[in-house]
This record gives sequence, C-alpha cells and structure tokens, in this order.
Amino acid sequence: MTFPSFLIIGSMKAGTTSLFRDLRNNPSIFMPSDKELNNLNTDAVLTPDGTHEYESLFKNATQNQVCGEASTAYTKLPDIQGVPHRVHELLGSDVRLIYIVRNPIGRLISHYHHSVIVSGLTLQIDDAILNHTPLVNYSKYAMQISPWIERFGRDRVRILIFEDYVESRAATIQSICDFLEVQSNAKQVQEDVVFNKGSGRPLNEGPFSKVAKSGLYRKLIRPLFPLKFRDSLRKNLLPKAPTRVKPTVESIEWALEQLHEDMDGFKKILGVTDLPWDLSESVDRFAEA
Repeated sequence: MTFPSFLIIGSMKAGTTSLFRDLRNNPSIFMPSDKELNNLNTDAVLTPDGTHEYESLFKNATQNQVCGEASTAYTKLPDIQGVPHRVHELLGSDVRLIYIVRNPIGRLISHYHHSVIVSGLTLQIDDAILNHTPLVNYSKYAMQISPWIERFGRDRVRILIFEDYVESRAATIQSICDFLEVQSNAKQVQEDVVFNKGSGRPLNEGPFSKVAKSGLYRKLIRPLFPLKFRDSLRKNLLPKAPTRVKPTVESIEWALEQLHEDMDGFKKILGVTDLPWDLSESVDRFAEA
C-alpha cells in the first residue's frame, strides 16, 4: 500500500499553501494536487473503504517518490480531535510532521478574513475575535502541536516559523528536504509567488463558485485538470476579495491575554526563552489606527 510518509499539519493561514506548492514542485516528492484532503479527520479513514479511498490518492506516485499531503484541519483542536491517533494507526510511528506557524495575532486576523471570504462569516472583526473561538484557538500553537509530540516524539515534528520561511524560502525548503531525507531541487521554489493570500484573492462566490463547491466537481471533474489551470480559472472567473479591516486595540489586547499561557508552553516546546515574535508590538502592527 502507498501512504504518505509526511504530513503538513498546519497551521491555517501560516503559509501552508506556499509550502505545499514548493514541496510539490520537487520531483522526488509526490503530493496530490488538492490541498486540504482532510481524510484523517474522522474514524471513517480507518474502515476498509476509507483506507482504500485514502490510499488511492497516492496511486500515481512512483517508487522513487516520497509521498505527503497537507491538511491544516489536522491542527484544529478542540473542533477536530483524534487525528494523531488515526495517523499512528494508519501511517505508523515513523511519519514525519511539518507544522508552520506565524505571529499568532497576524494569523488570527488572516483567519478572520479567510472565514469572511470562504465561509461566509458575518461577524465584525472585533465581535469575531471575542466570540468565534477558532480564531484564538488555532493560534494556540502549544495546544495544537502537543498531542502530536506526545504521540510521535519531538524529533518527528519539524516546526517552521512562517516569517523565516518568507525571509529565506529556498533555505527553508532545503532544511525540509533534509528532514524528509529527499534531494532538494533548486528550481522547485517560486520565491516571488505567494499562494492563498487573503487581500485581492478570488472571492468564493458567484456561479463558478457553486460549481466548484459541488461534490461532483471535487470528485470527478477537478482531478482531470492541472493545478495551474484551476488557479487560472479561479483568478479570472471569481470576483476579488475586499480590502482588509483591522481590529481595535482592546480586541488585540484581549486576544493576547487568551494566548499568554499557551505561548509560554510553546516557548518550552521550541526550547527558547523568547518567542520568534515580539508580541508587545502587536497593537502597533495590527490594531486599527
């Protein structure tokens, strides 16, 4: 059976799409053209039919390729639970895990705009920060990654910092290839291309959107077309997202209070005394002027 030997497990809105594309461009790596497969979200994947369906996603890999997939829902506690257990049951204890994180306030703001664009969230940004719990929860990096470390060990988990990835994209991909024990490819990194940006991205609405979200399209039609062709369709046929809004100072300060304990735990996981980000600058960076 052919299953992935590595997973990109998150975090949402932290550069996972660009990372997915960069790794997928490596001829030594096979990843299905679709990101966010989410097969491991439920116990259905452990049934004979579910296992067969998941395995079929990697049937086109060659013997010389390492297989992987990327689904940010694998680190969306407490909403989706039990993923590390399912991964261990199906893929074994040797699977390698990649978790990319960014400034947690910047991540939750980007997550908010994504939810407005893609999921139809109607709350204003300040109300959403206070009441739409995934915004803060998915920025609790220690909470999200701890079950994976407990199940697989710290050496099987590579934690990337989004800001470092942006600054040194090719070097980061080289380090990931070393982690996966595959040969890197200098041509695989599209340094000047950032995928899945919120501002100006195609808006998930309109006639084409209804087709794109249908089960028939996802299972039968979409696999027939290359990823670049689908990107072009989305770019040209969907309307563009509106300009982003900013939260108030009070909302950011409240979010920082909710994240404080988790960030202390995340420092311990990273083995550092200071976070990769200076969160004391969050108000100046992200709040409404």
